Amino acid sequence: VNVFLGLGLPWMIASIYWAAEGQTEEWRDKYPLLKNKYKDGGFAVIAGDLVFSVIIFTMCSCTALAVIVYRRRAFQAELGGPKGVKTNTAIFFVMLWLFYVA
Repeated sequence: VNVFLGLGLPWMIASIYWAAEGQTEEWRDKYPLLKNKYKDGGFAVIAGDLVFSVIIFTMCSCTALAVIVYRRRAFQAELGGPKGVKTNTAIFFVMLWLFYVA
């Protein structure tokens, strides 16, 4: 689920956007080698960008697992427990996801 939401969902949204948008002047300038191969434009990802994304995803997922382990030991509840704690954890997890997506 995390890989789909963190990586798959943004890529799917970008693919749909570029399929609807088509080639733009900015796209042609950014990807001169692809403009003849993909006449309708498309969502392009430079190979080096994926490595950075996987590193950030790994950091976020390890942080989330550490929070879950801490909550298990401190409150005997991974995602439940006292109202304030579970609300703060939920907000933290959403912010962690937004950090990754951004």
